[in-house]
Amino acid sequence: MITLAIVAILTTLAVLGFGRLLDNSRTRQVSDSLRAAIAQSRSEAITRGGAVHFCASTDGASCTTSFDDGWIIYHDTDNDNALTGVDSVLTWHAEEHRSLTIASANPLGVTVADFGFNYRGYPSSALNMVVASGASSQTVQLFANGRVDIQ
Repeated sequence: MITLAIVAILTTLAVLGFGRLLDNSRTRQVSDSLRAAIAQSRSEAITRGGAVHFCASTDGASCTTSFDDGWIIYHDTDNDNALTGVDSVLTWHAEEHRSLTIASANPLGVTVADFGFNYRGYPSSALNMVVASGASSQTVQLFANGRVDIQ
């Protein structure tokens, strides 16, 4: 019985440690994906010489208010700052980690779910995106000059 109790305690500790490891891994993976997608948006805007936007999306065809389920990059060909039928979706990333939350806000604390880059690669706003899973979190920062960093 004592051996069984010790094994049960050690198993519980191992499972808790593994959960934290998974949370850290998920957070890091999604933060890296966000950083790469933001950098791709900026690069596409410079290459195409026009507005390219990055927005939250659940279906890859429309913008939503939460990055938790995924995001798209689209070329805003009509420069109306919205995804319409004439705009082309360049990339869609469906987020499969449902236990994650992604909160995005500009420096004033206003939630942002769609932002763009102009033909020079400057973003419409600086931005902080906090990726969290359990006790693990990382912040993806987009600076006013277009640089992206993970804290």
